Amino acid sequence: MERLAKWARKNKVVFVDGIRALGQDRSTLLSWVHLSPQGNGILAQALANAVYDNVCKTGGYGR
Repeated sequence: MERLAKWARKNKVVFVDGIRALGQDRSTLLSWVHLSPQGNGILAQALANAVYDNVCKTGGYGR
């Protein structure tokens, strides 16, 4: 994830670390690729925050 975050910064791409958002709470994982309803909510909130911070607050992406 560290390399991906570094790439995102270098290329000016918004990065949301879903693994960090979910924390160490294994109950959010149903499998290696599927989240529980709680996990989906946590990830959705992290994505919504990124959209708000990088689009809504600034009046448009990249402005």
